[in-house]
Amino acid sequence: MVARANFFTREDDETLLEMLDRRDRCGMSALATARELGLTKGRVSGSLHRVDRAEAQFAEACAAAQRSVCVCAKAENCDGGMPRGWWRQ
Repeated sequence: MVARANFFTREDDETLLEMLDRRDRCGMSALATARELGLTKGRVSGSLHRVDRAEAQFAEACAAAQRSVCVCAKAENCDGGMPRGWWRQ
């Protein structure tokens, strides 16, 4: 994921989604993910770390505001509501 003045391309987004899918749904390591996607382990580890940090900060802000982390009006829009690989379609 290469930042260009805080602008990310569709390709950057899809790459990050692939990383998250491999880690969260397939249980793959950062090294295995890097090899499969043709990336460096550092890029995969760094990207996943930034996502984890942002999610933790959001959860803390929600807890401080005494609100649910998921603010979706429809249950199907909550985490896990989309089919696997939805971004590839």
